[in-house]
Amino acid sequence: MDRKLAAWARQVKARNRAQAGPEHGTQGKARAGTQGPARGRMGGHPTIPSAASQAPHAAPPRAVPKVDMPRLDMPRLNMPRLNIPVLWLFTDLARLPDPVPAILRLPRGCGVVFRHDGAPGRAALAAQVARACRARGAALTVAGDPRLAAAVGAGLHLRGGRPGRPCPPGWIRPGRVTTSSAHGPADLRRAAAAGAAAFLSPLFPTRSHPGAPALGPVRWAALARGAGCAVLALGGVNGAAVRAVPPGARGAGLVGGWTGRQPSGPAGAHSGAQSSAQSSAQPSAAHPAGPGGPVPEPASAAL
Repeated sequence: MDRKLAAWARQVKARNRAQAGPEHGTQGKARAGTQGPARGRMGGHPTIPSAASQAPHAAPPRAVPKVDMPRLDMPRLNMPRLNIPVLWLFTDLARLPDPVPAILRLPRGCGVVFRHDGAPGRAALAAQVARACRARGAALTVAGDPRLAAAVGAGLHLRGGRPGRPCPPGWIRPGRVTTSSAHGPADLRRAAAAGAAAFLSPLFPTRSHPGAPALGPVRWAALARGAGCAVLALGGVNGAAVRAVPPGARGAGLVGGWTGRQPSGPAGAHSGAQSSAQSSAQPSAAHPAGPGGPVPEPASAAL
């Protein structure tokens, strides 16, 4: 994998952990030596001194009978999902017909969005992809097909915040819907309402949608700030462009761009990090990509 991309992924992962806060178990060593009130056994909350300890000569408090309180199911707040993988491979029928070898070369801890719409034997290929993801410790979501996602034990990738095919009653719920595509504010609102992390695209010009206008870093960042969910970058991201990815991105999705090599082939990728940031991602042929897309190289370190 490209070194610049790997370094960026490590920085984003560290930032996500820092922003997750104590709820996600990230207080760690940084807070181990801090001084503060004594900690009790109930989830790390401060222990409140009893009245008897503050007034030792007072009469001891009377025993309070134990009462079984009913459990209250509180509604979950739709907080940004910070524990999702930073790097995601998007399968593509035209550019990556057989995604299994690429998945087996992914660094551990990545994610995979299985698309391959209209591919012959899509269900059988999804099962192979699921096995490869389990072998690499990768998260997996299936695009637009809740029943296929359930059959292979994967999450669901929404299209613009919509499931695509009808879902069984109660199927879409927090913890199962994982990701969604998004191209504007309405898509982001639907993704947030579904509890999904959104891939906002295209950040840069991309071969997946040749000629489509890119959002550019400034517009992308403005949309992501008000999304109400975790937002990842998609579209034209590779090692040469990660420095232009807005700092609000929780991660990125890629089809190609996993290696630093730029294979020969038709033009259509973005013009690079600096020019993309200055021109809000104007198309360029500075980084051509091959028709099959580069295959990720083996990586020893998990991301």
